[in-house]
Amino acid sequence: MILQKLNLSKHMSKQTIKPDQALVKRLLIRIDPLFLTYDKSKQDKERQSYYDQHDDMITEFLFKHVFEIEFEKDVDNDDKLCKEQLDLFNAYLTSLIGIGENSFIYNEYQSEDSDLSTYPSLYDYDFEEFHFQQNARKEHFESNFIEMPYRLYLNSNWSRLLDQQGCFYYSTQSSLSHYLIHKLYEHAAERMDQLIPHNFVEGPNNDKEIKGGIIWDFKIDANGLETQLEELEDRYRKYLNQILHEMNKTLHEDSESAVYFERSTVDDDEPRWDIIIKNAQTAKNISFQTYLKDCEKYLKPKEELEELYQQELEKLNAFIDQNYHDVMENFDPKVRRLKRKMKVIVAPEALEGLSRIRDEEE
Repeated sequence: MILQKLNLSKHMSKQTIKPDQALVKRLLIRIDPLFLTYDKSKQDKERQSYYDQHDDMITEFLFKHVFEIEFEKDVDNDDKLCKEQLDLFNAYLTSLIGIGENSFIYNEYQSEDSDLSTYPSLYDYDFEEFHFQQNARKEHFESNFIEMPYRLYLNSNWSRLLDQQGCFYYSTQSSLSHYLIHKLYEHAAERMDQLIPHNFVEGPNNDKEIKGGIIWDFKIDANGLETQLEELEDRYRKYLNQILHEMNKTLHEDSESAVYFERSTVDDDEPRWDIIIKNAQTAKNISFQTYLKDCEKYLKPKEELEELYQQELEKLNAFIDQNYHDVMENFDPKVRRLKRKMKVIVAPEALEGLSRIRDEEE
């Protein structure tokens, strides 16, 4: 999209996106003329639901006053925004509905009665979320359910925030153990492709429409080594699952608090500020009201985070290499464990979303 008659420079650059707080205040008053008379706790409680209640009005206001774009009711107006404009729209929305000093919000589904301002700490939110998910698994998958003790549950939780200068960031929250495991899984997948090159090939039923959506039918082609690849993948997944349990236990019992930051650089296309939290003890000291200030109290050097990763990476590489040679030399590919076959059905709107992400990346 070519931007005409619109100067975004006062709001953003490639790495700085800063919503105009005077404009945010005008919008808050338009939504609720009494908003500025409320105390801080009531403001935080009320503002979290504003977009759900007034999405058309908010979008129309921002389209007009920020982008000079016409808003059409009952139309997907997101398609009218380029990536830079969408980032700025998200920044305004974060400033509008986020709570605390950093306008913190989760960019994930929340129940209608959810209110982040009621949680004294991040720990209280995470503890409740963990037990909610445990109860859901017990209810829906009772035969396979295994009761697990609480450990810090943050797992790449999508969030958004503003820093102390009012600049916007996309963010994630992760426990230290989940952060390390995700990186190790990514490395293991890359290592698999190096040891046994493979790719996905389209199956005969791919894209067939059935009730509920479209069949996703792809199979792995590893040049005749599909069974060996599957065996090696099973082994490293079991290994990493065990490592996750061990790290969760060790970190939970560690009384030291620590936070690590991973921030985008000037070369990145969007501002990111990912936050890694060591354990539940640390989360008890972090409030949504003073989120970044609390995190900074326990900030550790990024080099320490990298050192922790490299220690686990060295052990993972040794495990993979040892098991690769064992599989290639001793594993009988004719002997296969029985596994339940699954049919993957993708909703059409999910495919549309993936297409949109792909278009933005291009």
